[in-house]
Amino acid sequence: MKVNHTRKFKRKSGLSLVEIMFAISILGVVVAGVMPMYVQSSKILMSADTKLDVNDEIRKTTDQMVAEAREADAFLLYDNYKGAWIDGDFVNFRSDAFHGLGRLRDGESGKFLVLLFYGVDPYPDDSTPAPIEKIIGIYLDADETQDTGPVRMFLDEDLDSELAIEENLPSVSKMGTHDIIIDEMTGLLDEDIFYNFGGSSIMLSGKIKESNGSQIETNLYNFTVTPR
Repeated sequence: MKVNHTRKFKRKSGLSLVEIMFAISILGVVVAGVMPMYVQSSKILMSADTKLDVNDEIRKTTDQMVAEAREADAFLLYDNYKGAWIDGDFVNFRSDAFHGLGRLRDGESGKFLVLLFYGVDPYPDDSTPAPIEKIIGIYLDADETQDTGPVRMFLDEDLDSELAIEENLPSVSKMGTHDIIIDEMTGLLDEDIFYNFGGSSIMLSGKIKESNGSQIETNLYNFTVTPR
């Protein structure tokens, strides 16, 4: 009996070069269609995360402003760090002729807020007010005709009780040298950022931008505080 030892091999089927190229082409079309959506989604997520970070930083700053304002005993509001509008003219309210005349009243708005902190009154029964031991100034660093700029803040505890409050304020030459607390803000109160509400409260309103790799514009920001 003869035994046939010849093995039969089946030919394995595979992809031809044409089929592989066709599959790669289809994959490329799919990737090309999906990639812009992926990139756009990534940009949206990154922008949202950045905006949250910026808003968090702004919140910390404004929380500090609110805390300082609530601890203050009183406040004064002026048109601008450089001066004030009086009878249609922009004047230096620090000069002797205009002391006190540049202070804005109920219903008026300005770019320069001064918080006053009184010390212990040595004569509480007389009409003389307690001495001012500290002032904090917060201002929009912009000229009187502008509504956008950084917001700066200064602290002054070296005061001369014999001088008027305006004379104790840093000179006009100091404008723009104080610490920036908000990179850029646009005033929304007739181009101002502070509003004297009832003569007892301060309202801040503005559109805030912060630099965090790129300019990120936040939502409008408003708050009202009343010194103690």
